[in-house]
Amino acid sequence: MAEILTSKYEGFSELEQALKQIGEDFGYDKSGNILKKGAKEALAPVAQAMYSHAPYDPKNQTTPHLRETIRISSRFPSSRDKKSMYYKNGDVVIGEVSVKTDKRGISQEFGNARNPAHPFLRIALESQQERVIQILSSFLAFSIEKYKSKKA
Repeated sequence: MAEILTSKYEGFSELEQALKQIGEDFGYDKSGNILKKGAKEALAPVAQAMYSHAPYDPKNQTTPHLRETIRISSRFPSSRDKKSMYYKNGDVVIGEVSVKTDKRGISQEFGNARNPAHPFLRIALESQQERVIQILSSFLAFSIEKYKSKKA
């Protein structure tokens, strides 16, 4: 049976107030950029874990290896994102760690008729979730303190 992971998040009302204040003082694109940068920085350990867990075949040098296609991105939610079941009303930024989406990545993660699954995406995210939250909260705290010192 699959284990259910739960997390508790606190301090979002204070964060929202601080970001609104930054938005009012410097423009809302500035407060959003802080969140986008924070999401990218926080997801770096997940990308490193994906790199180390991705199956590697040194004999296959014909195409870029799956490890070499790992990328981190962050963006504001699009109208398409807002239709997703994963979108929650009020989500401000979406952060992603992904690999090239071809049949190799899907086959490694979920398996296929000839090969068993070798999950590395899910394992990387689950193993680094606490670190992601820690880095994001530290980044946001530092950014808000930096803003407050400039304001004073």
